[in-house]
Amino acid sequence: FGGRSFMATHRVGLGRQILVGLFGVAAMLMPATAGAVGASLKISPTSGVYEVGGLVDVSFIVDTGDQAINAVQANVLFPADKLQVVNPVASTSFISLWVTAPTYSNTDGTINFQGGLPNPGIKTSGGVISTVTFRIKAAGKATIRYATTSRVLLNDGQGTNVLTSSGSADLTLKIPP
Repeated sequence: FGGRSFMATHRVGLGRQILVGLFGVAAMLMPATAGAVGASLKISPTSGVYEVGGLVDVSFIVDTGDQAINAVQANVLFPADKLQVVNPVASTSFISLWVTAPTYSNTDGTINFQGGLPNPGIKTSGGVISTVTFRIKAAGKATIRYATTSRVLLNDGQGTNVLTSSGSADLTLKIPP
């Protein structure tokens, strides 16, 4: 064993394993790289009480996390038995180049936005992707949320997805008095 006893070699190996294990735990507890802030997708309003037959305007918003982004793919899900898209409005959007026009399906309960803007992109805490008017069809609870296929792309020339969180809206729908 080259001058070392089996026990000495085993203790060094065990010490390395403990050190590597502690470093791994410490790395998991440390925050992400300093300055690295992810983007988030939000919905406004996040809650509210609305009457069947009425309308509600819902805005879909991006917070770029102090990074320049140049593209967004926002796929939205809503309960088609409770809500119906009446009017998706792209004119209020910060997006200037639509890859495809905003689309929706009142049968499937989906809305899709995919577009971007030229260099240098945008840094914003409240960039409106679109505002959609929904008609309230039935009483109950309705959650509007972003699908996991949604993405926010960094203006880095590589299309790096920086989306780290997405919000939802929980609406209470009631029968009018």
